[in-house]
Amino acid sequence: MNMMTPKSDDDIETSLSGLNALDRLKKINEEGLDDKFRPSDDEIIDAFKELGINYNELSPLDKVDKIKRYDLSEEFMPSDEEIQKCIDGLSERIIRTTYQTVTPESAEQGDYADQGWHDEKGESMIPDDWEYEEKTVVDKAVEFITDEGGVSPSSSPFMIDTDYSTASPVTNYLTGEETYYTFHLYGFTEIEQKEIYERI
Repeated sequence: MNMMTPKSDDDIETSLSGLNALDRLKKINEEGLDDKFRPSDDEIIDAFKELGINYNELSPLDKVDKIKRYDLSEEFMPSDEEIQKCIDGLSERIIRTTYQTVTPESAEQGDYADQGWHDEKGESMIPDDWEYEEKTVVDKAVEFITDEGGVSPSSSPFMIDTDYSTASPVTNYLTGEETYYTFHLYGFTEIEQKEIYERI
């Protein structure tokens, strides 16, 4: 029976060389490599700077998003007091939904038969205090949009105020009407919007 020879430390270092600190960290986490291969905190901070992100200037909740996404060490975690203060000071983070209905007749004219608000008030994406153990604003937004089928961004590459539409319509088989939905972000920071875009 042929068995793969375990990689030596030198082999692992070679496979990680050339990767920036965040990609290195991702590979280490995905392959369950020893923590001794993890980049230093300074290397991680520098990698964020290369992406145009000053980690130390992020809000506590933006830091939580980054910590969860990249499995950063606890040293990067803001204090409970900082997180709670940020939660208390949050402005709205809501997703409003519009609809666009196409009929066989309107499709011939290349237009919508009807369009407007499906949910003008919107759904709040600010988790309850207890949810912050598991979810952040970004987590909730991504979950909401993808659960509703919003997989088509309005712009590529990312732009501020990108919205997301359903790729497949809800079809009324009696009338032939097809309804699409579009999800609009309100109150989200640019960093939050970019994170949502990348994860969707």
